[in-house]
Amino acid sequence: MLTNVEENGVMKCNKYWPDTEDMYGIYHVKMEKEETSANYTVRTFHISLSGKAKTVTHFHFTAWPDKGVPRNVTSIVDFRNKVVNYEDDLKGPLLIHCSAGVGRTGTFMALDFLIKQGEREGFVDVISCVASMRHQRVHVVQTVEQYVFLHDALVEGLTEGNSNVTAAEFPEYYERLNHLNPSTQKSGILEQFQLINKLSTTVDVKQFETAKLKENRSKNRYSNILPAESYRIFITSGDSNYINAIQAPGYKSRNAYAITQMPLANTVQDFWCLVLEQDVSTIVMMNSFKKDKTVGIYWPVNTKETSFGAVAITLLAAETRNSSFDVLEFKVSKEERIVKQFQCKFWSEDAVVPESPDPLLEMIEEVNAWQRQVQNPTIVVHCMNGAKKSGLFCTVATIIERLRAEQEVSVLQTVVQMRSRRPQIVASKEQLMFCYEAVCAYLNMFNTERENGAAMEPTIAEITLFQGHLYLRQRRRKYYGGFIRRGILNMFKNCRSYTSIATFGYDNRRKSHGSIHIATNDSGSLP
Repeated sequence: MLTNVEENGVMKCNKYWPDTEDMYGIYHVKMEKEETSANYTVRTFHISLSGKAKTVTHFHFTAWPDKGVPRNVTSIVDFRNKVVNYEDDLKGPLLIHCSAGVGRTGTFMALDFLIKQGEREGFVDVISCVASMRHQRVHVVQTVEQYVFLHDALVEGLTEGNSNVTAAEFPEYYERLNHLNPSTQKSGILEQFQLINKLSTTVDVKQFETAKLKENRSKNRYSNILPAESYRIFITSGDSNYINAIQAPGYKSRNAYAITQMPLANTVQDFWCLVLEQDVSTIVMMNSFKKDKTVGIYWPVNTKETSFGAVAITLLAAETRNSSFDVLEFKVSKEERIVKQFQCKFWSEDAVVPESPDPLLEMIEEVNAWQRQVQNPTIVVHCMNGAKKSGLFCTVATIIERLRAEQEVSVLQTVVQMRSRRPQIVASKEQLMFCYEAVCAYLNMFNTERENGAAMEPTIAEITLFQGHLYLRQRRRKYYGGFIRRGILNMFKNCRSYTSIATFGYDNRRKSHGSIHIATNDSGSLP
């Protein structure tokens, strides 16, 4: 499904699925599962009629405007990979639709056909493909913009390939990236960085017209790091609607991050306007704390309270986490809102990357815990230039978010998507390498805890990592993979620690818990 139910106040498609379960004529449809990400939602339906039943998976792309194109090609290439990689015993055709069934539907069909043609035959024929489709259904690939977008998406789809790997496959994949390619004498990581540079879109200079206006120049710390019009955040208070800040997606949300520069002395009120208008309760400060005339300090220092225009900020608490970062808690009096600021202390200003991924991962976990508590959608992340450190934080956090949710590692696609918002994000091979090192550190952290038999409450991270650990076995033994998908979450609801999980999985006899069964042979391996 490539349309939204409603777009710009116009009904585009009747909602033909239930929130829980419902009857549609003679068919009973039950929603089994719904998983939402920034650009698409995947639903699983159980459909029954007269004692017969089947399961249908519904892939719903939500970021494609009618008669237009998605903002970046990475989102649709990632969605297409999600669809074609779905494992299903049924080999019937895909049912694809948008609103009219021509523009978006035709573009997606052509993209899928041409990527498969390129992989199979080593060449693509876009003109013949679209012409053939139009003989069968007029107006397929409806606009020039969609035709151009098809070419751009095809380049990325064929050049990038399916770069996503499962958590279980990741160590081997990462090892290959560190090896030299005999034909080029370049490491895999260098070749991937060069590929990212090729795939990263060039932003039209017209996109920076507002940022370059005379009245806004003094609000930019650097003249070459500016917000593009398509992604800049508008504010309504102050002397204009301009602030040097962009919206960036996470894995689950399109508006997960507001990336900005450390405020200047003349933009502190604009900064707090951004926080309040974007309904923010979390600020991540990646730059070092220093006082000079170029920096606008926006919180109380050596005092309990300070004001910026109509906004009064009261310091409620300050804590240090393992000398790696500080957590400050503020009350913003204008709305009586509680805001936490996470101050990075583990990354010197002159270093390209931190010395270790561990403190960054620790900070991400604590930020996520606070976000789950406050339930506010957007995190403000800033560094001195609004790209180098803040961009790496958002990129690593998004990669880990996807790893937790899908047991997939998608570094290349995440970097390309972040760069479509701000080209200076992950601007060096060292930062790309750090993204991979962060994934390794994250996986090792939980593997170590499991090996040590640490008893802990099962968090989402533990659940998905354990599921990811078993996913390798799913690829070898289809039955066991089906068991994982059906039963693993229920098992975790009834297990309180890795110790009890190990008992389920590695006892030398059959264990059961409700309707879930795991059997091993005498060696402890899977049957």
